[in-house]
Amino acid sequence: MLSQHKMGSCQDLPHVDMMSAITKFAATVPSTECIADMVSMAAREAFNGAPGPAYLEIPRDVLDREIDVTKAVIPQPGRYRASAKSIGDPQAIEALADLLVNSERPAILYGQQVWTARGHEEAIALLRGFDDGPPTVTGAQIGDSGTGLHLALGIVTALYQRNQTGRGQKVLAAMQGGVLDLCRVKLRDQLDQGRRACGCVDRGIGTLLNVLEG
Repeated sequence: MLSQHKMGSCQDLPHVDMMSAITKFAATVPSTECIADMVSMAAREAFNGAPGPAYLEIPRDVLDREIDVTKAVIPQPGRYRASAKSIGDPQAIEALADLLVNSERPAILYGQQVWTARGHEEAIALLRGFDDGPPTVTGAQIGDSGTGLHLALGIVTALYQRNQTGRGQKVLAAMQGGVLDLCRVKLRDQLDQGRRACGCVDRGIGTLLNVLEG
């Protein structure tokens, strides 16, 4: 609670200072009247430019306190984001358009920045303008998230080793290895079906290696 700041065990940690290094916005709500305004401020910073996390600490007494709604600072609906749009270099855009028009097999990769920059309507209009129909939409990308998961696990284990032995290490995570790990069950089934097709029903690793080696 704000009234018990630095008076209890939960108040001893500098939460805002800790989160400032890993978020785009970190702050403490000082009063109940400012809750709505600071929530909109945190959302604006989270969506501004490259999207990222925001941390807003609301003390318990500030959250539970009741006030007259007329005293609260409430932002207007739909006005919590920045109104300005990022504009690219016109010459670079023209050069890109020439490449797309003159290419035989054009490829466009849209990221989430298109949505966060509120350019999705223009992006959809561009895709609908192709003479040979809309492009192929890719499915869920497990390479990035899977590799990140394995990298995070490697970092945790490296930190554990450092705490135990005092020695650090370099952590490497290959995207191909991460994807293969996530596909291991289907890969096992595929290899097993191949073994059955050639008459090898033994599930031992030795038989599997013999099949793979011919």
